[in-house]
Amino acid sequence: TDQAVDPVEYEENLRTMIEQAKMVAKGVIVCTPYYMETNKSDFMRARMQEYVGICERLAEEYGCRFVNFQAVYDKFLQYKHSSLIAWDRVHPNQIGATLMAKEWLSKCGFEYDHTPEA
Repeated sequence: TDQAVDPVEYEENLRTMIEQAKMVAKGVIVCTPYYMETNKSDFMRARMQEYVGICERLAEEYGCRFVNFQAVYDKFLQYKHSSLIAWDRVHPNQIGATLMAKEWLSKCGFEYDHTPEA
C-alpha cells in the first residue's frame, strides 16, 4: 500500500506547526513537499498536489512566504527525466538540491545580480 498522510491530517499538522512557529519566529516559510513524477494520476504525485494546495492556502491564510518545490520539479521534468536528479523520485542529488535552493532564495528576496558595494 502507498504510505501517505490523509490530507485532513496533513492540514491539521501543518496548521499546528505554522501557529507554533509564528509565536517564536520572525517569519515563517511554507515549502511544499514534492514527488518527481510526470504522471499526475500516479497516487503519490496526486497526493502531493493535494498537499501543495494545502500549503499554498495556509501560507496565504497565515501570511507566510510560500515556496513551491513541486512546481520547480514539474518545470524541470518537462525537459529532463527525474533520474537525473533523484533515482527514487524523492531524495534529490546536488542538481535537485540546487534547484530547490535557488527557488528558496528567490522567494526570500535574494538578488543574483546584486553586487555588494565596497
